[in-house]
Parts: sequence; structure tokens; C-alpha cells
Amino acid sequence: MKILSAVRELNRQFHETGKPVLEPGIDISTGPVAVGILGSTARKSSSVVGHHVNLAARLQEHAEPIEILVDENTYREIVTYQKGFRETSIQLKGLADQVRGFAYRMHRGG
Repeated sequence: MKILSAVRELNRQFHETGKPVLEPGIDISTGPVAVGILGSTARKSSSVVGHHVNLAARLQEHAEPIEILVDENTYREIVTYQKGFRETSIQLKGLADQVRGFAYRMHRGG
């Protein structure tokens, strides 16, 4: 929410100077993942894999500009902030059933 608030302020400045505005969508999935280093001694990279990594990537495809989209696990963890979220059902690529999500949309102007 602080990121969206900061982007809103930047957008006011960008708009005043004729620059294009930013419209990020933020997506969060909470759950276990595997973290590791892949590769050889010549070339290494770190990676995170698992269901929740894939779920977050799929949710990202559905987030609207200036919106936070979270899965059920995340929603249960953010009790203090739940008031501003609305429930939504989303059909995600690669999944047969719709996913229950929760969206928080900040108004662009205020």
C-alpha cells in the first residue's frame, strides 16, 4: 500500500511535467517455496520455485493498474488491512478451477 501511495505521488509530479505515469500491479501469494542455487562453478544462478511462485506469476497477469492482488493465504495473514480488499474469482492459466483472490485498488487521484 505504501508503494502504491508513493507511485500516486510520483504520478502527480509526472503528470505536471508531461511525463508518462506509472501503473504497477502488485501480486502476492503466500506459502512454502524452494530456494536454491542452480548451475555449475562456471555459471550459477539462484532461483525460487514452487506452487506459490507460479501462483504469484499467474496472479500478476490479472492485476489491474494501481492494484494489489493477493491469494487466500495472504489475505488470511493481513488481518489489519483486509477492510480495503474485495473478493474476486479468477480463472488462471494452467489451472482447471477458478482461484479465490482479493484485490485492493487505490484510486489514482486520491
